[in-house]
Amino acid sequence: MVGKLWKDEVRVLVAFDMDKTLIDCEILDEVAKEHGCFDEVAKITDEGMSGNLTFADSISRRLMLLKGTHVNNFDKVFKEQPLTEGAEVLLSKLKEEGAKTAIITGGFDLIAHRLARHLGIDYVASNKFEINNGMLTGKFELRVDGNKDYWLNRFKEESGANVVVAVGDGANDIPMIKLADFGVAYRAKECLRGIADINVDNIYDVYDLLNDLFDSSQRTCVNTSIELISE
Repeated sequence: MVGKLWKDEVRVLVAFDMDKTLIDCEILDEVAKEHGCFDEVAKITDEGMSGNLTFADSISRRLMLLKGTHVNNFDKVFKEQPLTEGAEVLLSKLKEEGAKTAIITGGFDLIAHRLARHLGIDYVASNKFEINNGMLTGKFELRVDGNKDYWLNRFKEESGANVVVAVGDGANDIPMIKLADFGVAYRAKECLRGIADINVDNIYDVYDLLNDLFDSSQRTCVNTSIELISE
């Protein structure tokens, strides 16, 4: 689809973190409520998001607490937890204007791919649970860990985009926020807020920013616009 975000010299890819960015919760925390270990898991989540634990350590500790959880609990959480206010409309507008979209998350495949299908997102990078007889074993395949910049660059190349926007909220989003032409911190932890080009409290502001950047009636050139917005 041709629109102002994918036309002529402008080809935009917008990549999102998932938990607390597109979904208004931390998925593992919510599943922990079902499994009876919410307080322990939520504490580890917060330490990881603040940069006080390595991401791998944070995931490993939480999944050991969630060992034996049935995958049906993830379906239940997905159905019950709301998307971030404005996210669904934002994704619809981005697609309408031709932008390519991606989820790059340290979260897991069970939710990430389901969310991508629901929102019509083009690319997904996520971690993968080990499951046995429908239950988590506590083990996992770590595909996204400190390398969100790698996935952002990979999806940029696959899509053919020449302008990349990254949106996230925590420490593990720092690599892609730094790499992006335009990094957006959404209700972010302090460790990310000083690194991003802009901080927003309403995720739909991402569309308004892109609309200002690439509105054909006022755009001069892509790079100049981004520099002016970033200052």
